[in-house]
Amino acid sequence: MAGLKTEWTKTQDGRSTVRAYKVVTEDGAISDVELGFAYIYGDVVHADPKRIAQTEEHGVVERYKAAVPLVAQLMINTIATLNVIKLFVERGHLDLPGEPFERTVTVTATEFVTPIQNFVHTSAVNPNPHDLNAVVGTLFTYEDAIEMLGWQADGPEDAATG
Repeated sequence: MAGLKTEWTKTQDGRSTVRAYKVVTEDGAISDVELGFAYIYGDVVHADPKRIAQTEEHGVVERYKAAVPLVAQLMINTIATLNVIKLFVERGHLDLPGEPFERTVTVTATEFVTPIQNFVHTSAVNPNPHDLNAVVGTLFTYEDAIEMLGWQADGPEDAATG
C-alpha cells in the first residue's frame, strides 16, 4: 500500500513533483508533471487556459512529451489499484456490492459496422413539422439516390461536403 501511495503521489495534479525530469530555463524550472497536466487540462480539454499561459514558453510539443509518460503512469497506477482491490475482495477484507468483477466491461472489437436499411423517411409539406403522421416512407435504391442528387456513379466531387 505504501508503494502504491507513493506512485499516486508522484502523479498528483497541483504539485511540482518531478516524476522523470525538470525543464530549466532562465525564467525558472517546471516539472514534467506540471507540463503533463498543462497538456491534459489546457491543450486537450481546453478547460484551463491559465496552465497554457504558465507553460507557453515550453510549447505544446514539450507539454505533450511530458503528458505521454504521465498518462501511462496514471494507467499503471489505476491497474495496480484495481489489483489491490481485487486482492482485498478475494481475501474477504472488502465486500463490494453488485459483483463488480463479474460484469463484462471490456470491448475487444476494433471494427463496428452499422447496417442501414434501404429506406428513407421524407416529410410531406406540412405546416406542423411535429405531426408525425405526415412522414412518408419511400423505398429507393442507391442508384436512385445518385440520380436524385445529380451525382456521378462515383459520388460527389467533394464527398465530405457534398
